[in-house]
Amino acid sequence: MDRIKNINKFEAEFNKLYKRFDAEIATADERNAFAEMHYKYIKRFDNLEMSLEAKELLYNNPKAFMNYTNGVGSSVGWFNSFLKWIIPKFVRNKMFGVDITPGSDLHDVEYSLVIIFKSLASGVSFKNRADRAFKRNMDYLIKEDKGLDFFDHLRFAKSKLYLCGVGNFGNASFWSNKKKPKV
Repeated sequence: MDRIKNINKFEAEFNKLYKRFDAEIATADERNAFAEMHYKYIKRFDNLEMSLEAKELLYNNPKAFMNYTNGVGSSVGWFNSFLKWIIPKFVRNKMFGVDITPGSDLHDVEYSLVIIFKSLASGVSFKNRADRAFKRNMDYLIKEDKGLDFFDHLRFAKSKLYLCGVGNFGNASFWSNKKKPKV
């Protein structure tokens, strides 16, 4: 699987081209480069599970999709912000050497989508589906990794811990930009 090595550098180049493309002043070469980068960004999420809303955003508005992503960890609340400040991104986004950023980026998007739920139960159901998809995506990335299989049992155990973490402590992040339906 062809993964983007340095996502920060890729996003900076993509945003630079996007500004020219959006302002309709891009040359033909820049338009082609933008299309290739968009395709490469979409390929980053190949075989990973996501909702239809997230897939639509990825294909139709990759810039907005990128704005929702932040790797592993929430920025909601002072404690989460402190943890993100203390623990470097390259440590948070790896699970014993396996980069799980694509899975966590999809999870970020699922949590950040502004969806109006008809009931509290439908919102909770959407969150639970997003959490389970996050776990399956992490497991897929672990299985697809070409590194040492020696640590896989630890990686799978840690992915279960992540599922427990987002399941038990992710409510504030999930509901932070959504209106809770009246019961």
